Amino acid sequence: MKSFAVLGLSLSLFAATSAHAAAIYNESRKYFDENGILVGQQIALCSNHSYYAGNVHTAYVIDEEILCQGAGGKSPPQVSYIVPGTRIVSYTLPGFLGIEQACSIAECESSDVPEIDRLMDKGWTWNVGWGN
Repeated sequence: MKSFAVLGLSLSLFAATSAHAAAIYNESRKYFDENGILVGQQIALCSNHSYYAGNVHTAYVIDEEILCQGAGGKSPPQVSYIVPGTRIVSYTLPGFLGIEQACSIAECESSDVPEIDRLMDKGWTWNVGWGN
C-alpha cells in the first residue's frame, strides 16, 4: 500500500509540474545598434525554452509576440499588434530608421506564422536562457 501512495504522490507531482510546461506567449526581441544594424535577439518559445544571441543590451528593439496554443490553460489578454500584417507589439528605433526598413533587416514575422523563431543566419552564437 505504501508503494502505491508513493507512486500516486510522484505522479501527482509530475502532473502538476507538467501542467505549467506550456508558456503563454512566444516572444521575440530583436536588437539594433544606434546605426540601425541588427545586433542581437532574445526569444522565448511556447515550449518554455528561451535563447539569446548577439548584443541584447541596446535601447533599440522590435518586440514580437504570439499567443501560444493552449496558453497554459489560462485566459491571457489577447495580443495587440501595432504594425499591420506583423506580430509586432512595440518598437523603439533610431530616428532615421522606419519600421518597414527595420523589418526588412530584422525579418519581422508576418501575421500568419504560428510561432516566431530564432534568426539563425546572423553569425551569432546562441545561448540558452533569457539574456539579462
